[in-house]
Amino acid sequence: MKIITALLTLMLCGCATTFPPSVVDLQKPVSIQPTEGIVLIGMGIEDVDRDAKLNGSFIPINAVSGTPVRNMEYPIALYNRDIRRNAENGKWPAYFAYHLPAGTYALGWMSNWESGDDHRFFMITQFPGSLRSEDKVGQIDHHMSMTGKAQPNTPTFTVQAGQVSYVGDLLFDVTDPSKLRWSFGLSEKSAKESLLKSGLQDRMVTKPMTRFDNAPATGKDGVDAVPPPKELPKQESITSTNHADNLQLGDGNAVVIIGFRFPALVQDEAFVRSVHGGFIAIDPNTGKRISRKIIEIWVSCASLSSANECDKYQYKVYVIPPGTYALSWLLRTSPGFLNRSDNRGVWQFDRNSDLVFNMSTYGAGVYVSNSKVSDSTVVNLGSPTFSVNANEAVYVGNINADVWKHELILTHNEEDARKALFTAPYAPDMVYRQMMPFIPPGAPKQ
Repeated sequence: MKIITALLTLMLCGCATTFPPSVVDLQKPVSIQPTEGIVLIGMGIEDVDRDAKLNGSFIPINAVSGTPVRNMEYPIALYNRDIRRNAENGKWPAYFAYHLPAGTYALGWMSNWESGDDHRFFMITQFPGSLRSEDKVGQIDHHMSMTGKAQPNTPTFTVQAGQVSYVGDLLFDVTDPSKLRWSFGLSEKSAKESLLKSGLQDRMVTKPMTRFDNAPATGKDGVDAVPPPKELPKQESITSTNHADNLQLGDGNAVVIIGFRFPALVQDEAFVRSVHGGFIAIDPNTGKRISRKIIEIWVSCASLSSANECDKYQYKVYVIPPGTYALSWLLRTSPGFLNRSDNRGVWQFDRNSDLVFNMSTYGAGVYVSNSKVSDSTVVNLGSPTFSVNANEAVYVGNINADVWKHELILTHNEEDARKALFTAPYAPDMVYRQMMPFIPPGAPKQ
């Protein structure tokens, strides 16, 4: 086996796809690592009689530019039933603590799942390249891109290593479901009391959060809900065939063989995990999408207790029109995707204005169907691409991708690829032409 290219991780655009184990349990003793701090924040929904459910995240940003600095999100889950219970016990707002690397953080996005109302999504930090996925009951997840930028009124705070930074309280107003408004508060006595069981109360330092532009916060800031996305046009999926030995060349199409390996995909006993993805047809000179056909990637792996097929190369055979194709996305899924415990598994290789998945459960796994990509998408520099001619069988090499670390290597093994074709009549005529990172004509070499 030969390694054809180096890691493409820095060249490939990824969405903010990781939720780290950062939430601090304040009901037991807590220690702080030398390179991190703890942020303590009070959060509440002003009208405790409403049955609102707010989800969202904080993101690490550059304090000057307001742009994301790491492919990471820190989750927020705020349920009014819990806040109402706290209020009845004289404890309001609710306090949340996170282990965070030292740096500056911004409120990224929030969503409101209030009973009886449609789902509402709010971008406090603007993400022009965000993605969305829709499950079988119409619920929508949003996946943030690294193209975000904090807005003037975005709440931000700083964390210093070795300290417990109490950044004040963030109180949300969801009276108007089409808007999300917030105000800042400060309650140092209650905040310190929330730290008693953790043993951190004497290390608390108060550093109130501010607007990103540092302007005085007068009254309530806020944002409008993001308008519902436009419906993308119908698209044609090309799936791999299970009858490669019956295929015949000569109808103007091409047969392409691709190997896929997703090592360490299954990391626990509970789930069957899968990788879904897609290649799109592009103009080789500009990287722009030119067809609504999607070559679908689907690889599923069992739990650790059985053989992990994803640690081996799996060869897929597709019948496709001649042309140039580029990898558009890879999506790591599991049953947790629908439960939002593992819903940041999108790895984006192009600049989609929109990417939609329809999700449904299938046995112990998750099935992705009806993927749609915006017509206006453009391939990022470095996306794996390949070209095929009419009436030829082409092996374009293998994709070896760690979808947890977002590391991808292109390799090839012609001998294994030919074995995968079994008795296909075109096997002796198969040619090898390795897929390569996309570099348009005239672009500087990397």
